[in-house]
Amino acid sequence: MQMSDKSDAARAPRKPQVETSGGAGGIEASIAREPNPIKRFLKILGPGFITGASDDDPSGIGTYAVAGAQLGFSSLWTALITFPLMTSVQYICGKVGMVSGMGLAGVLRRHYSRWLLYPAVLALVIANTINAGADIGAIAAAVNLLVPVPITAMIIPVTLIILAIQVWGSYRLIDRTFKWLTLALFAYIGSAFLPGPIWERCSKGPSSRRSVSTARF
Repeated sequence: MQMSDKSDAARAPRKPQVETSGGAGGIEASIAREPNPIKRFLKILGPGFITGASDDDPSGIGTYAVAGAQLGFSSLWTALITFPLMTSVQYICGKVGMVSGMGLAGVLRRHYSRWLLYPAVLALVIANTINAGADIGAIAAAVNLLVPVPITAMIIPVTLIILAIQVWGSYRLIDRTFKWLTLALFAYIGSAFLPGPIWERCSKGPSSRRSVSTARF
């Protein structure tokens, strides 16, 4: 009986153990070996930190700037609705990924039929394509603010640079690069105080729908 169990165990397929030098496994091992608690904490700030900041993408920043310039404080009341919704979506996405270890497409494929999987994946591809195009255009516009190069002329170089980083860059390189770039978001804190906003108008904004024409809003 024992011989049979051993032979069955020997024939059972085994998942290969792959040592990663620059991937998530290497980062986890590096964190575990770090004795300094401060450095360990800074190393932990990786994919989760980047994901939390990813909503502030170039197209989003451009949208916020245009909305603030046109509407001022009159749209602040929408934060009372959008912030809880955004928090709930982020929490659900994090929980689904943590529990299942898969993305949205993998979860839909496992638990639902194809008639729901294919439209969801198609909608995701379309949305991501549009969002990526808007991000690339916003990056080109930001470069144009610093360098007098036409926006349309910057779109292809920006796209090629991003593709090169994704294809030939390592996970460690991308993780470190974006982790340090997210520090720029601390400028939000300074921007709330340095320009001297009108606090009375800020406080009345969320409770007031006064407004603006429907077309502009």
